[in-house]
Amino acid sequence: MPATSKRETRLALAGLLFALYYYASPYFTEHGLKAAIRTGNADRIAAYVDFLALRQSTKDQIARHLAGKLGYGNGIASVAGLLPGSKEADARIDSTISRDGLTRLLAQASGNPDAATQDLLANTSDGFAGLTRFRITVNPDNSPPVNLYLQRGLLSWKVAEVEIPDALFDRLQDGNAANLAVPAP
Repeated sequence: MPATSKRETRLALAGLLFALYYYASPYFTEHGLKAAIRTGNADRIAAYVDFLALRQSTKDQIARHLAGKLGYGNGIASVAGLLPGSKEADARIDSTISRDGLTRLLAQASGNPDAATQDLLANTSDGFAGLTRFRITVNPDNSPPVNLYLQRGLLSWKVAEVEIPDALFDRLQDGNAANLAVPAP
């Protein structure tokens, strides 16, 4: 077998392995994330989250929701100055979407947290939402579906966005964005 043929075979094999890794890696991330959620391990869960991107996407989503409720369409900028206590809301969102906030959220799981997470994770679907985005849809019984979006990093995938359905926003007591945050103990 000539040297060029061996080299071409190796390159083709390397390309195939890369394609398999690229396709399978978000599924490995999803499996690890679900395992961490089931065990309630905040540190392991945090390893799968891009907190900076998740905080910003949550703030943007809350602003879009409130803009729609106030009749401003999708204009995030038009609502920014209208939110009473928006600095407080930002601070609460920042503290909730953090390692400590995640620990508090898990600690608040009352009763049987294993049963709660099993129910939460019982009905999920997944798939690519682009070359660098992967969607996990969590659809617990009697609740609107929530989409988690993983974003590709250099060699890994991390949760960068949670798409919160309007119905969940509407369940807030007074519609204040700060109510999405979990208060510190």
